[in-house]
Amino acid sequence: MKPNVSYVSYLLFTILLIQGGYFVWQSAWSEVFVVVAAFVLSTIPYLLRQYYDVQMTEVARTAIVFFTVCTLILGEIHSFYDIFPWWDIFLHLFSGVGLAVLGYTWLRQLIHQKLMQSRPIFHTIFVFSTASTVLLLWEVYEFIIDLLGWSANLMQPSLFDTMTDIVIGLAGVIVVCAYGYYVLAQQKQSLLTNPSGPKS
Repeated sequence: MKPNVSYVSYLLFTILLIQGGYFVWQSAWSEVFVVVAAFVLSTIPYLLRQYYDVQMTEVARTAIVFFTVCTLILGEIHSFYDIFPWWDIFLHLFSGVGLAVLGYTWLRQLIHQKLMQSRPIFHTIFVFSTASTVLLLWEVYEFIIDLLGWSANLMQPSLFDTMTDIVIGLAGVIVVCAYGYYVLAQQKQSLLTNPSGPKS
């Protein structure tokens, strides 16, 4: 019997609600803003499924909630970035891998619906470009939040740190894209050599 990872999502959402309620009670409005941002980001996969029929596995949706909680709640509010020196590296690598996997999930849905057909190399470029753009937008988000004075942890005052985050995230994207290209190329070659499919 497969484990139901949806319970993990419910637990994480419950933690967000408890944290948000506590900070409202404490009138800690900057922390309330972070919790609200985390909650909104965590619900995006569920909203996309409901209103735009964008399908992804429950594991993928839970991973997004997990990443949001680790970044904004544990990292930003509870100072995991300071407690664990490797926390930032782990999250950027996780985000790079996760974004690329989500990109291939979305791509598979587009192909299945016959909304996108092209060579494996262009599929891979599509995933790489999309995942890389999200990584860069996240760094812009960190810069803006820090610039507005709403955070002292997200963005370290160093170009080296920012570029390290981008490179680590891109490394995760590249690994997944390389594997994804290999799988797509193998599938395409299989169709070319046996277009009618396996005979019974």
